[in-house]
Amino acid sequence: MRARAGDAQAAYRLGEVLGRCRNYQPMPGGEFAEMLARATAKGTTQVRIGGRSLDDPQLLDAVLYFKDRADAICGDVGDLSASARAGDARAWLELAAERGHARAMVDYGEFAFEDLPSDGDLLDHAAEVARRRELARAYLHRAFQAGEPESLLALAVAHGSKPYLGRDMTEALAYFKAYRGTEAGRRMPAGVHGFVEQQLIASGDAPQAAETDRRAAQILQAFRQRRAPR
Repeated sequence: MRARAGDAQAAYRLGEVLGRCRNYQPMPGGEFAEMLARATAKGTTQVRIGGRSLDDPQLLDAVLYFKDRADAICGDVGDLSASARAGDARAWLELAAERGHARAMVDYGEFAFEDLPSDGDLLDHAAEVARRRELARAYLHRAFQAGEPESLLALAVAHGSKPYLGRDMTEALAYFKAYRGTEAGRRMPAGVHGFVEQQLIASGDAPQAAETDRRAAQILQAFRQRRAPR
């Protein structure tokens, strides 16, 4: 009711919960850590995430980091209604973004196409796909200009592992390196930095480091000045 009445934060929270918590299963942190420790001690290399086995220190850092984030978002949600569907998150995030919510602008692209999972679905709804893609691009541009650091990470993903803005490894890594230069990026553990970077380039060739460093510096300067990078 608050969201429909114009509360952008309420609309964002609905979108966040419906997007991130439908498959969430709570587990106490100690129990989760013990499970990982047992699996690692047994040499469980058959279980792989993002191409890495559970005994990889960077993967362990990433798993614990993303579990903490999931707990923070979903820990007090409880059971979601069985009527919650893919696509519901996008609708609420779009509503929040239109009302000026910067994090909704950042997250919109992550869920923009989840109700169109196959290539056939994308082709059958080509006009709607184009509309959502351009909306996601515009939202990220607005969030960037508003100084939302997570927009840099979202732009990295949008050119890398989920390239709805076009695969470009130089842009993906440059935006990620620029994100690492922000206060929010510096709070991300070093092991998670390495894991995320590997995931960004998993299906493409890594560009020259000097080129990505130059582009990252350009992006970070533009971000600090609140203008679109060229």
